[in-house]
Amino acid sequence: LKQYPSLTGVGFPKTLVNLTISNLSYRHLDTRICALPHLKTLDLSHNKLRKLPPVLWQMESLTSLNVSNNQIPGFPESIKPSDPLCQNISVLDMSSNLLTSFPNFLRYTKSLSCLKLNKN
Repeated sequence: LKQYPSLTGVGFPKTLVNLTISNLSYRHLDTRICALPHLKTLDLSHNKLRKLPPVLWQMESLTSLNVSNNQIPGFPESIKPSDPLCQNISVLDMSSNLLTSFPNFLRYTKSLSCLKLNKN
């Protein structure tokens, strides 16, 4: 799979709740995925992502995010406590990346029940 389906027309349905895009060597996340209004689980593991788009933090329905086994060295300081992802995320897997410090935004999370940071 070299590119995402078009999100207009035949692409991902707006009703999508779970999406796995793993083991595809993607370097960038198409920000149109962040416009899926009902997406609760997003698995981006085993790619080559180096950063996540800021719009990801605005996803209101997302409760589970797996970005393990990528090349993410850190997260932006611009993430705010009021950002929807900080309010709603319950499962977050950031294991096997290139993190060198504890991500600051984690102190803002309100619903986090499972956090994986191993192998950084």
